[in-house]
Amino acid sequence: MRIKAIGSGNARALNRILILLSGAMLLGGCGDSPTSPGPLPPVELAEAWREGPPASEGFRSREVEDAISAAGAIPRMMSLLVVRNGTLVVEEYFRGNHADSLNDLRSVTKSVVSTLTGVSIQAGYLTGLDQTLGEILPDAPFHYPEQRAISIRHLLTMSSGLDWFERGAVGYNDWILSEDRIEYLLSKRILAPPGSTFNYNSAAVHLLGVVLEQASGMPLPDLADDLLFGPIGIPRSRWEPLGPHHNGGAGIDLRPRDLARIGQLFLQNGWSGERQILSESWIRQATAPVFSWRVNYGALRAVSYGFLWWTEDSPWGGAYMAWGFGGQFLFVLPALNMVVVATTEWRGVSADEGSDAVEEAVLGVIVNGLVRAVR
Repeated sequence: MRIKAIGSGNARALNRILILLSGAMLLGGCGDSPTSPGPLPPVELAEAWREGPPASEGFRSREVEDAISAAGAIPRMMSLLVVRNGTLVVEEYFRGNHADSLNDLRSVTKSVVSTLTGVSIQAGYLTGLDQTLGEILPDAPFHYPEQRAISIRHLLTMSSGLDWFERGAVGYNDWILSEDRIEYLLSKRILAPPGSTFNYNSAAVHLLGVVLEQASGMPLPDLADDLLFGPIGIPRSRWEPLGPHHNGGAGIDLRPRDLARIGQLFLQNGWSGERQILSESWIRQATAPVFSWRVNYGALRAVSYGFLWWTEDSPWGGAYMAWGFGGQFLFVLPALNMVVVATTEWRGVSADEGSDAVEEAVLGVIVNGLVRAVR
């Protein structure tokens, strides 16, 4: 039987971005992006979503209907959800997907692992962003001594400096099919000083998941349930196993409603009701661009990168998103008190119309449809 792996997350789908960003340099410090949820009290995320029609939360109903129709016309569309002011105002499923379906989110996993890093620091499992691989994984199969100096911060910002080309047979596919994924990654030389250069690397984010497992003494799914999913009411998830670990780069499946809870947690500055789950300072850091470069992609303008979250200097006051291969999006617009979730069937997309086409169509629904429908 021939086995064919599918590239993870944004890699091939963001061909143009990655080419443009070859050699992109890290800024000296983090910027700032708005995270204020506005005057409304934070909703209790462990409870069922409050639901209402789009017009009740300031949308033009006809334009929302047009956006839903446009989403349904995308051949691979699986779900479209919108939460505004803590109210679920759009929940649409397509092609047999339904509210209880676990959707394969690909590189949205990276933003979840980023969030788990923040709550792990809060819990005392990690001492901070500058802890290194040499300190946390002293027995890892390092091939070069300088790999020991790679820090959590470097892994969060795709700036480990490791020799990596995400796209194609020599990137994600070869890595995911290798017998030892950590050995495979650490066999790569360091081509740039850690912290200096952006280079998209799913395997390095998987290694961050291994760091979290080692520091906490828990498998990644258990850590997520304990520190994040349980407190915000996510009862079900599925993680792709990779040997003794789990795929931290592109391996999580969640229900779309539950993915929206993560976006709402960020929108609420880390609060769920009267409990603070994640610190506001972490949210500011994670969702602020840490690079000087900006690129355009489809309906997005001025896209950059934070701590495993994509950022946009949008006309609406700044947006950020978790972005997975083939059209998986968790899109957060703090200035509009708005969270959008979109999922698609990504399998086979490269052989058919191409991942860029699907992602740009989904982004068009979000940015040109739903966002512009706000009164």
